[in-house]
Amino acid sequence: SDIRINEQDMTIVGTEAIKKKSCTKLVLSNTACKSESISTLATYLGQSTTLKALDLSKNRLSNADLRSLT
Repeated sequence: SDIRINEQDMTIVGTEAIKKKSCTKLVLSNTACKSESISTLATYLGQSTTLKALDLSKNRLSNADLRSLT
């Protein structure tokens, strides 16, 4: 079954994986991310200098969600 990541979960991912741990690859495929979670993720991505790969496959993302990540 899908793992569901909400906005609060994404804050933890952003803080622990992206900001503190300086991860280079983040796999969030099939996690039922919603717009609020993607917006939170985008905030942390803007702070990352080490992330090289992001997998959001198998999520239903809108064009607006995708634009927020660029």
